[in-house]
Amino acid sequence: MEDEKYRHEHIFTMRDLEVAFAYRYDGGSFVTNHWHDSIEIIYIVDGSTDIIIHQKVFTVHAGECMVINAGTVHSTRNMYGNHSIFMQVPLEILERCLPDKKAVNFDVPLRSDDKMVCENLERIKRVIREMRRVMADRRDGYTLKFESLLYELLYELYRNFRSGRPKPADIYEEEARLTQVIDYTKAHYKEPVSIKEAASVIHLQPEYFCRYFKKCMGMTYLQYINELRLSYIYQDLLDTSWPLYQILDSHGFKNYKLFRRLFY
Repeated sequence: MEDEKYRHEHIFTMRDLEVAFAYRYDGGSFVTNHWHDSIEIIYIVDGSTDIIIHQKVFTVHAGECMVINAGTVHSTRNMYGNHSIFMQVPLEILERCLPDKKAVNFDVPLRSDDKMVCENLERIKRVIREMRRVMADRRDGYTLKFESLLYELLYELYRNFRSGRPKPADIYEEEARLTQVIDYTKAHYKEPVSIKEAASVIHLQPEYFCRYFKKCMGMTYLQYINELRLSYIYQDLLDTSWPLYQILDSHGFKNYKLFRRLFY
């Protein structure tokens, strides 16, 4: 998740490849709609997690792997805790080997009844597990081995799960534009940010901004900022012994009745 910190999270970033890789424990979390500029891969070791894409809930169980394409708006919900292997792979790595990075999307099912698809899925998961082992052992030359496994993983994805449904170039431009609003909201979410204020960040009229934001994010701006606040509130409920009113106030949530309606 972007700009969110899980407890007990250790991110390994290869200096040259800029790949984020972690084996982590998440005791419980909720992250509202967001996207990454990288391909995100989540392999659940134990427990489970929900990943919501286009309002469809995918429950990822132990031993299953979710591949989220760059630029795909999604949210995550983990109610019971899990251990996972987490990876973010910049598109630039594919760009070095392929002619057009924007033409690369992957369609990787969580599970399948097709024997060949299952075999292809297992190859991907085997590589991910081996990457974790290499990072845990850190023997001499481990970065070379990690990099070779990374390219093996990308090769398996490209050979067996390339979707052939690239995003239009203007979608990437819209995502870059919307990032300004998201960054501003994350910086000011504790304050009473108005629609007019948010719209002014990208120089739009409030009425058009409302339609634009919902089209891009699948929710209204008010829903987004409330869910952003809830994600921080949820983490504080797990991590602190503060009274509820103090947690709500510290994250800019002033309406207790609305909180109960959204949270419960």
